[in-house]
Amino acid sequence: MRHSLFALAVLSVSAPCLATGEPIILYYVQRPPYMGNDGKGNLTGFLIPPVKAAFAKAGIPVVWQESSAMRQMTIIQTNVERACSIGRYKTPDREAFAKFSVPFYQDTSWVGLANVKFKAADQMRAADLMADPTVTVLLKDDIRFGAYADDLIAHMKAKRVGTSDYSQMIKMIQAGRADLSLITGEEEAYYRNQMGYTDKDFKIIHFTDMPTGEKRHLMCSKSVDDAEMEKINAGLK
Repeated sequence: MRHSLFALAVLSVSAPCLATGEPIILYYVQRPPYMGNDGKGNLTGFLIPPVKAAFAKAGIPVVWQESSAMRQMTIIQTNVERACSIGRYKTPDREAFAKFSVPFYQDTSWVGLANVKFKAADQMRAADLMADPTVTVLLKDDIRFGAYADDLIAHMKAKRVGTSDYSQMIKMIQAGRADLSLITGEEEAYYRNQMGYTDKDFKIIHFTDMPTGEKRHLMCSKSVDDAEMEKINAGLK
């Protein structure tokens, strides 16, 4: 009995404070033009303002913190903090361990950013490319592409090459180290502007079978209570 009481005492001291009213940690990644920081302490990206406004309206204090997508997922899944991850896709497997806000942004559809010498039509099915074993597809490692594209990727016969950086990915495509990559319309426009490439440098493939872009949500740990989620949702609508 003594040992049990001692164990409970240790747990009560070491467990993180998850009480309602404590700040919620808002996690983001460097993924322009969606979100990030400018290196001077200023948050950037078009997903940031609606989230800031929603929490201000809800009167819920927050702490902004940058972290890798994988670490964020672990934090939410293990429920060790009152935390939300910004701009996540809502999937059945994630709903098992997290709470999701209402959607507050919808992506444009994925497009193919291809090497100029890659022989493909400007409009074609992504399913046909993914089923072709002679094609090499370069994909960012730590992101989800939405239900349709994720399924294609899971069963693809094309060769997959991974990368962790979009600008590096674009350079690799241009150098011919892969035939194409998947990129959202927003990101393609952003990097085109940042890196100064033109239609002469790449081929853009518009997929006729790719659905409308996925909706983005806040993905929160279950320590964020339902009343708070209601306030956040009201601010996001």
